Amino acid sequence: MHKISLNFRLKVLFLFLITLFIANSFAGNINVTVGKRNIAVGDSFKITFSTFKTGKFKPNIMAALKDFVIQYRGSLNSKSKFSSTLVKVKRQWFYVVQAKKPGQFVIPSVAFGQYKSPEIMIRVSKARVVAPNRVASNNSKSKHLRIHASIKPGSYYAKQEMLLTVKVYVSRDIDGGLRGISSPKFLQGNAIVKRLHNPSGYQEKIDNIPYTVYERRYVIYPQKAGPLKLKAFSAVVNVRTANSSSDPFNDPFFRDFFGSNQPQFRITRPTWNRAQLRSKEIQLDIKSIPKNASPRNWLPARDVKVIESWLSKSGTIRVGDSIDRTISVSVVGQIAELIPALGLNPVKGLKQYQGNAIFEHRSNPRGIVGTRTEKYALIATKVGEFRLPEIKVNWWNTTTNSFETAIVPERKIKVIASLTGNTSLSSTDSMSSKSFVPRGISSPGSNTLPSANPFWIWFSGFIFILWLLTLAGWWTISRSRKADLVSVDARKKSLKIQKQSSLVREIQRNCKQNHAKQCRANLIAWGQFHWGDNKVANLSDLKSMINRSSFTTKVEELEAVLYAQESDINLWQGEDFWSVFSELSKLDRVHEHNQESSLASMNPR
Repeated sequence: MHKISLNFRLKVLFLFLITLFIANSFAGNINVTVGKRNIAVGDSFKITFSTFKTGKFKPNIMAALKDFVIQYRGSLNSKSKFSSTLVKVKRQWFYVVQAKKPGQFVIPSVAFGQYKSPEIMIRVSKARVVAPNRVASNNSKSKHLRIHASIKPGSYYAKQEMLLTVKVYVSRDIDGGLRGISSPKFLQGNAIVKRLHNPSGYQEKIDNIPYTVYERRYVIYPQKAGPLKLKAFSAVVNVRTANSSSDPFNDPFFRDFFGSNQPQFRITRPTWNRAQLRSKEIQLDIKSIPKNASPRNWLPARDVKVIESWLSKSGTIRVGDSIDRTISVSVVGQIAELIPALGLNPVKGLKQYQGNAIFEHRSNPRGIVGTRTEKYALIATKVGEFRLPEIKVNWWNTTTNSFETAIVPERKIKVIASLTGNTSLSSTDSMSSKSFVPRGISSPGSNTLPSANPFWIWFSGFIFILWLLTLAGWWTISRSRKADLVSVDARKKSLKIQKQSSLVREIQRNCKQNHAKQCRANLIAWGQFHWGDNKVANLSDLKSMINRSSFTTKVEELEAVLYAQESDINLWQGEDFWSVFSELSKLDRVHEHNQESSLASMNPR
């Protein structure tokens, strides 16, 4: 057997002492580690706080990371075994953050009970962008990076759905993940934009080169005829440009300790950079709607279905009873807010009450299916058989380029007398027309008079005197309250004017602050104040009630911003909208002799 040399024993003892020292140092400190060395603006990296100390710690780490965007946070407890008898629990708090701006940032010391973490400094450089020869476009000859933005070929009318597809191709050999794709922006014209939910990344092989394809799909609804120009799309991806290798044991200490013949270890790390890609601009010419089409009821779509449903399956109801009617218009290739209202006229003999319209959307990779649901309550007012006329929804088939009509057949409703015998809600003669003979009164053919009961005579006299006293008291009180009623009417009138002015001021404030969503809500409330909840449920109803071209144009611009991406809502400028709306509000006066607003005359019916 070989004897173990003294030099080898000393080396083993030295390594054991170093292990104990490291274990004890870890057990007594709060350690902070940063998971990345070279940090640029927009990079995400991990910061970990760890300790072997025990106790109930509630560190305020988020305040220390105020200079970074916190994307994810979590905690972890794990056991570490240093020897057969020494086992300690390691507690970790980790945060994935993103650098917002370049510079030097100090993460201050964080208190963990009686312990504190050390301060650390992080240097953030400017965003790294690859050389111009790494920027690809539609006509780029690069085989590793491509971007392509396209709209499904065809000619499009105003408010017709267009499918926009943006694809970023990254060779799998250099793919490091997508950082972002810009949203659609318009250089000319305006449109409503909705993003479709579709798989973002998938594999595709082109010319025997495997690519990772990052795809975005949108549907666009141009609001006016004329040129429509989309800004070029840009995308940023992480790409591997080179590999670097290093030997962690290539250090003088390890060479002297283990000798010069120790094995070499090579660790290979990829070097990542950002590649910025830019597509071509997209320009289209949107056609005007056909001459024989109504702009108010213009509905371009791939398919339209109108479904009618009733709460009661029976076609017979009684006078005074109500029946609920629901009509849903489902349109393939149109958002629900652009589906025109049905505008059903009431039928004589049936009172009709309309509820607020309900808008629903369903999206798929091919587009959007919008549904507008209108509910009506019908109340029978007289006996008879009533015919509900057929419902026609005219629409433009974008597949065949022709007009079509979706029809709900007419329906007949039979109204019979109520259980009490009423044949009309307004009739009071139906009760007296029946023969009703109370007990104690002879039949009409008898000549004998009934005998009177003294109790009922005295009771009737008492009731009559009580009624006279009540009438006198009411007359006295009414005279004293007459002046009060006049003041109450004046107060109600004043409150109505105040509410009206308050809504106008809110709309003005929303326009000055460019708050598109709040402005939409206040506009609908303003319209409901004038015409009622049943007639104004959305901005489309408000345009129909006012029926002024200048106001309609500004509302359509507001709708285009509201249905665009969330980041584009702040682009709305409310000053132009207020200049048009303020002219309308000047016409809105509460007249002393007219209870209706003068704005009602804007849309004569």
